[in-house]
Amino acid sequence: MTDTALTLGITLSMTSFWLAMNQQSRLFGYLFFVGLAIGLLAKGPLTLVLVGISLSMWLILDQRWRRALSVLPWMGGSVLLLALTLPWYALAEFRTPGFLEYFLIGEHFMRFVVSGWQGDLYGTAHNEVRGTIWLFAILAALPWTPLFFYQLFKRFRHGTESINNAYTQYLWCWMLAPMLLFTFAGNILSSYVMPALPAFALLLSQYQSERPVSNRAYTAGFITPALILGTALLLAFGLSSKSTQNNLLAFWEKQPEARFSDLYYVGQRPFSAQYYSNGKAQLVETTLDETIEQLLRPTFVVYRARMMRMQRGHSASIVGSLTKECCCFVSRIRRYHATKSVPY
Repeated sequence: MTDTALTLGITLSMTSFWLAMNQQSRLFGYLFFVGLAIGLLAKGPLTLVLVGISLSMWLILDQRWRRALSVLPWMGGSVLLLALTLPWYALAEFRTPGFLEYFLIGEHFMRFVVSGWQGDLYGTAHNEVRGTIWLFAILAALPWTPLFFYQLFKRFRHGTESINNAYTQYLWCWMLAPMLLFTFAGNILSSYVMPALPAFALLLSQYQSERPVSNRAYTAGFITPALILGTALLLAFGLSSKSTQNNLLAFWEKQPEARFSDLYYVGQRPFSAQYYSNGKAQLVETTLDETIEQLLRPTFVVYRARMMRMQRGHSASIVGSLTKECCCFVSRIRRYHATKSVPY
C-alpha cells in the first residue's frame, strides 16, 4: 500500500516539475513539493532519492539545472514540504521512541545494503540476486513489455529514436531511476518498480503516437483483466498465501490463550502473518522440535504440516493436508505436549 502512495507522490512531483519547466507555472511548482510530501509520508526519504536521481540525470543534459533553479518556488515550497511532513514525523517519534532511527537508518539503508536484513520489524527480508529489480520491471510492465521492446527495436533500426527529444529523455530518466537505485540491492520486492510504471506508460504512448503499430497489437491488454480476475478468484477461495494467513490468524485470535502467549512461525514467516497478527508473529529458524524444547512460556507455534514427517512427531497431531500450515498451542513447556491443534 505504501508503494502505491509513493508512486502517486513521485508521479505528481515529476509531472508538476515538467509542467513548471515548460509553462512557467508557480502552481505546478508548489504541486511538485506536495508530491514530495506525499512520498515522504508514505515511504520516507526514498522519495527524495528517486526524484533526485531522475531529475539529476535529466538536468545535467544541456545545463538544464540553471533553469530549474529559477522555475521552482524553493523557499515557499520547502516551507510547505516541512509543514506537511514534520508534524507527522515528530508525533511518530514521540509516540514510539526510536522510530526515526529505525525508519531512516534501518529501512532506508540497512534494508538495501544488507541481504536478508534481520532488523525488519514489520515484514520479512527478501534476499534476491543483485539485478533482480530489472526482471521485476519486465514482469511488472506485462503485457506491454514485448510491444515496448518491439517499438524500441524498430525505432533504432530505422534511426528514428528521438534520443535528443527532451520529453523522451525526461521519461527515460524517470523510468530508469528505481532500477538504477535497486540494481545492487538484494533486499527488494517486486513492488519497488511501481514508481517507474507511469513513465513507462507515457513513453510507450509517445512511441505509439510518433510511429504507431497496428491496433491489434494492443489486444494483448485483455490479458490484464484476465489476470486480475484470476487473482480475485484465488483470494476469494482462499488459495493464496495472504488469505491463508488471514484465515489461520483469525482463528488464532479467537483462542483465549492468544492474549497471554507468544506466536512463533517455524522456518518461514510470510509478511501477511505480520500484518494479520499486528506484528506479534516472530520468526524462528530452529526445527520444530528444537523450537518447542526451547520455549520458556506458553506459545502458539505455526509450521508447515509436512514438517511433521521430518520431525519426531511429539508435539501435536496434524489436522488437514500435509501441504498446509497448522498452529499448535504448547502449554506444558519442555514436555512436547500440545493442548490444541488449530487447523484453518
